[in-house]
Amino acid sequence: MSPNLVKINEIKNQKIIHGIFYCKSKDLKKTKYGDDYIVVSLADNTGVLNSKLWKNIEFYKNTFCEGDIVSVKANPNIYREKIELSILHISKAKNEIYKKYGFSQESNLPKVIINDRKIWSELIDKIDKTGEKSFLIKKLYLDYKKKVQVYPIEYDIEKQVESTFLFNTYKSIKILEVLDYKKNEESVINYELVFCLIYLSNFHFITGYEKNTFYKMSEEADSRGIHAVFFDIFKKYKKYIKKEHFNILEKIIFNLDSEVYKAEKELYLDIFSLVKNAE
Repeated sequence: MSPNLVKINEIKNQKIIHGIFYCKSKDLKKTKYGDDYIVVSLADNTGVLNSKLWKNIEFYKNTFCEGDIVSVKANPNIYREKIELSILHISKAKNEIYKKYGFSQESNLPKVIINDRKIWSELIDKIDKTGEKSFLIKKLYLDYKKKVQVYPIEYDIEKQVESTFLFNTYKSIKILEVLDYKKNEESVINYELVFCLIYLSNFHFITGYEKNTFYKMSEEADSRGIHAVFFDIFKKYKKYIKKEHFNILEKIIFNLDSEVYKAEKELYLDIFSLVKNAE
């Protein structure tokens, strides 16, 4: 009989728990008597839990690394009025372990409840609001459709909720549509560029992260930089619009801190912050 896997928020004072978690940190330490032990911070989408490994340290210090998805068997105990795990066994999780425990990588994360087909369709239709840059943006979105539809907008393990990238982009577009409709003739803001910013400014998450139970930065993005990876991909779409329009997108997307198109960037950041904080 396979053991039941628990989430972090389900851990109380059970005798033994089994779980698959993200190893957020791993530190080798010594007791006051000079014995080695390992402090491990484990996380999933419900929280973070401090854990300690006391035995067979020479073996376990090489069986998993910080950033790994790990399978854990442990005893919960209360330390300073908080639940803490005393780890009995920990190892890097592998596909055969998922299957053995009846664990589905696809269903581990919560997902925002939306009509994703309708929202996707409407989001694609509204790309026309980016003007002459729309063909590039539409091609990019269609090429990454599967990821755009399911990826989260938050990449802290304990905050990951699938489809929030799609939903937050959609909500940001809806807010900007209202502002665009109400703009006056004296407005100095180029609303087409703000639409471009909403569609593209967070797209480096789509190209730089991958799912392995949870969403993690890819090895390439981790070594080269997440924006560098997106920029190399983005350059491949250069042929779909005029050179001057591509140069404008490059300036606004990959250098948000510059003074170029400052008003457009500030409006985008205000909208994105409003949507994010309203969740």
